[in-house]
Amino acid sequence: MSTIIPASQYRAPNVRIITYRDIDGLPNDELQLNYMKNIFRQYRGQTIEIGKRHPSLSQTAIITDNQITQVPVRGFNSWWRIFTQFLFPDSEEWIFGESYNPMGPPSNQAQLTIMSADRVGQSNYEQFFLDGTSHCVFTPIMNWAIDLSMNAQSESTKRKYDAKTKKIQKFINEFNNGVPTKDIPRICNDLQIGIEIDMPSSLLDKNTEFIKFRSQKKPIKIFKFINTRINHIELNEITNKTNYEEVSQTELQNIYDNNTEFKLWKGDREGGLYQINTLNNVYKLTEQEGYSKAVKDFSDLNRLDEFKIEHNANKLLSKFLLNNVNRLNALLMNSDYNPGTEKYSILREYLENGSGEEKIIDFVNSLKNMNHIDLKSAYTKGSECSYYKGYLGKITDFRRCNKIMGIGIYTIYNIKNIPPLLKNLKVVHENNAYPSPELEFYKSLGITFDIWGGCWGSKTDITFTPEMFNTDEKGIKHYCKWYGCLMKLTEKDRYNFDCKDIEFAKLNNISEKCDIRYNQYKGTGIIEYKKDKCTHSAHIAAFIHSYARITMLEQLLKFKDISQIVAVQVDGIFYTGDLEINKLFLKKPGKSIKNIHGWEYVINCENDKPKLPKGRNHNLVEVHTGPGGAGKTHNNLIDKGLVSPLYVAPSWKLARNKAQEYNIDCTVFHYLLTKDPEVWTHYSRNYNTFIFDEISMLNEEDKNFILKRFKHHKIIFCGDLGYQLPPVEGYEFLSKDLPIFKHTKNYRCQCAILAKVLVNCRKLIDKDLIDIDTRKILLDFGFQIHKKEDIDYSVNDLIITKTHKNKDYYTEKYSAMDKYIVKENTRDYSNGQIVIGNKPDGVNCELQHAFTIHSIQGETCKEILFIDINRIKCLRMLYTALSRAKLFSQIKIIE
Repeated sequence: MSTIIPASQYRAPNVRIITYRDIDGLPNDELQLNYMKNIFRQYRGQTIEIGKRHPSLSQTAIITDNQITQVPVRGFNSWWRIFTQFLFPDSEEWIFGESYNPMGPPSNQAQLTIMSADRVGQSNYEQFFLDGTSHCVFTPIMNWAIDLSMNAQSESTKRKYDAKTKKIQKFINEFNNGVPTKDIPRICNDLQIGIEIDMPSSLLDKNTEFIKFRSQKKPIKIFKFINTRINHIELNEITNKTNYEEVSQTELQNIYDNNTEFKLWKGDREGGLYQINTLNNVYKLTEQEGYSKAVKDFSDLNRLDEFKIEHNANKLLSKFLLNNVNRLNALLMNSDYNPGTEKYSILREYLENGSGEEKIIDFVNSLKNMNHIDLKSAYTKGSECSYYKGYLGKITDFRRCNKIMGIGIYTIYNIKNIPPLLKNLKVVHENNAYPSPELEFYKSLGITFDIWGGCWGSKTDITFTPEMFNTDEKGIKHYCKWYGCLMKLTEKDRYNFDCKDIEFAKLNNISEKCDIRYNQYKGTGIIEYKKDKCTHSAHIAAFIHSYARITMLEQLLKFKDISQIVAVQVDGIFYTGDLEINKLFLKKPGKSIKNIHGWEYVINCENDKPKLPKGRNHNLVEVHTGPGGAGKTHNNLIDKGLVSPLYVAPSWKLARNKAQEYNIDCTVFHYLLTKDPEVWTHYSRNYNTFIFDEISMLNEEDKNFILKRFKHHKIIFCGDLGYQLPPVEGYEFLSKDLPIFKHTKNYRCQCAILAKVLVNCRKLIDKDLIDIDTRKILLDFGFQIHKKEDIDYSVNDLIITKTHKNKDYYTEKYSAMDKYIVKENTRDYSNGQIVIGNKPDGVNCELQHAFTIHSIQGETCKEILFIDINRIKCLRMLYTALSRAKLFSQIKIIE
């Protein structure tokens, strides 16, 4: 589906074409790439479509690709480093290299096309719907009425629809010049129908409507149309936008080529179609064949979708990772022949044409016996690296640190003692970030450095399936294409539609959620929606590069004399003399040095040290214990160094309260413990850190299940183990063998008297007393005990009891007051939520004035707290009840 513009049309207003002949005039690859970079720099802030065309290496086929991308105003250099992969069909040479451009006519050489898509404003253009071979509004309505008349089961029904056909014919005569929008409501009322008209842009957003009218009486039929061009609509036969048909790449291309009516289409960044919306169906590229199937099976096997970074929610982390992928580059090792020098130009002339040898005779003599070895399938050999420690999976922390906290990527500075070889290669740079195994390798070489901070998390292994080594129709191995996609960040969804008129493009601009762009030359519109979520896996790409780099450096360090090294080219080494060759390398025939365009084997990103949250010790699983109000949950909820956190509570009432207070996503225990994979996998995939609260309500079996199911997540358990109420069933949660952090200062308690009471109660619990006198203990603590019949209760106060029977007593006693407990979860209410005042409409709730102690665990009382001690014989229950208050004076003991 690539768009290639012939050279005869260079001057189209929004089209720019770069040919091999434009590039070949520049003396070296470095200048050629800078020339190309400066061209793209002119498009900053624009959405562009780039098409490339070049011969295959075998010269037997022409390869075409295209992609749509937005060139950023800020961060252009980072974008360029990633985008240049599009210009390199393989790791050694770009499309304007000699191998892809044989001598001959320009049609057999590489060409790059850049088309800008101009953003359009809104339009007040008034349409008159008529255009077409028949009346586009009334033809489907007339067909409907005639069909119902012909198939009527009674004379009265037949007369009814015959009358409608006459009305429709009158409308056809009346609106023979088209139907203006303002008259559609009258048509709907007269025919008792509904009419909805979507624009291509509103089809994609269920919350945006272009035209929607209904008859005042309940409509007999709703007609749905698509406005496919100025003054023309077509019947939309798709009734459910979520349904689609999976088809092969060939079938999808045939649908695109043969559909002359309306269509919306999407393509991937390599130019292939993967979705087409027509008037009667939605077609998507199947995941059951070729590259799509290979990658899906490979990703499922390795659970790779769980490790992606969501950019919008983690922008600082995302940019940190994208800036520190540290791709392997190519460079000459003799500094006299660096790109940009006169000697380099002479060397290129010699290598390409065999001339000019006398000018660089010494260097050329060293090339006479040049050898070439290559790291086989470099990006799949990470597990065979001598420093292999796995790949960074879930990133759980992004913060300051001064040492390696775990498997991760760390910014280093104050670098010293770099060996001569690595100095020449220019591998280690101030403020670049490197994976932890690579830093351990550098330490082994005697390099010293300080660590500023970084990101870390869980370890995972990646197993490459045999299918990932298959090639696609362009000769590219699946693993190569997959690797290239790891670093790609697509922040916008883009759909294309046929658009011959800029006014029609403007009419599509009806939603604040999307931009409409118009490509005049192609006669197409582009609908751009900013994605709510956009992901990448740049951290995995960084580890892939890192393991390949370590293996390359270990091989390079085997040279007895570094002057033997002629060039390092991504995963290949050109050298003279003898060398002990690592088993992972393969000798390659030929001595052609190509694509020597860099000054550094690893680009110096020239990063500033990132501003990061404060450090903390790293444990994938840890337990925070202490009394209520001691900050064990609070301190974790405010920690900005935790990546993609999720608050997990025993009830939706507590979960939503905390979510509102701390602006954090939330769920409940049940949703992570359920067997339903559609429920728990959503949380597993979209969150990296789980903060479990009130864990005394979790039993030991639940804990072990969580640790097994979510082994790649950071799990933070928070609770007052041994003091709050135990789980309703099962063995109590055991913190044995887990890192424990104890929080002792009670910030909730606002008076010394209550603080002392709670400490003494905890001491009694520690004694493990079996038979207790609750009444005596409370009197010893200084409380007075009141008769429940004599209390002065206000509807804002809280009454808590041990039993449901006691709870019901108070509800009946104060039934004249409006206080309700919600019994279901809705958008606005949570199960267990207390509502004071008028009974909520449309919500399942019951009158209730007292609550069991179990049901209010984790909450804080703001008014008077009445504790009914009837049948309380457990110190942990008593402690749970007392610790709901902030002040001693709040608590009223009743019996």
